Amino acid sequence: MIGKKPSPIGKILATAEPGLTALANQAERLEALRRRVLRALPSEAAPHCLGADLKEGVLTLYLDSGAWNTFLHYRQAALLAELRKTLGTPCQTLQFKVLPEPVPGVPPKPAPKSLSAEIRVLLESTAAGLEDVTLAEALRRLARDKTPRP
Repeated sequence: MIGKKPSPIGKILATAEPGLTALANQAERLEALRRRVLRALPSEAAPHCLGADLKEGVLTLYLDSGAWNTFLHYRQAALLAELRKTLGTPCQTLQFKVLPEPVPGVPPKPAPKSLSAEIRVLLESTAAGLEDVTLAEALRRLARDKTPRP
């Protein structure tokens, strides 16, 4: 095993099962399309385009937030004209989609922590010693609340 070089991934995929080869080819096609689309997008919006797909004349751009969805939506007519020139393929319609969380490749946010029994007792005792009734009741509600908050 010493001195043996690893096989290139392209060679492995070429000899792999046809379904895997087709999947790899599709991924390469989509990435090439995304790179061409990025050249047509405004420079400030390009980093927010996570993917693109062109099916039956409909170009779908996958974005990382609703804000960039709105930004590009209002520039849709000019952007569609630019994309037609850049892509060189028939593209009649442009649509935008926001990828839901979690974004692939980004670890999910940790689950919110709940209050320990000690903290709940401390909140109750603090509320008992307060003269401000509104604040005391808010602390009691917090101590009773079982649902963790982000």
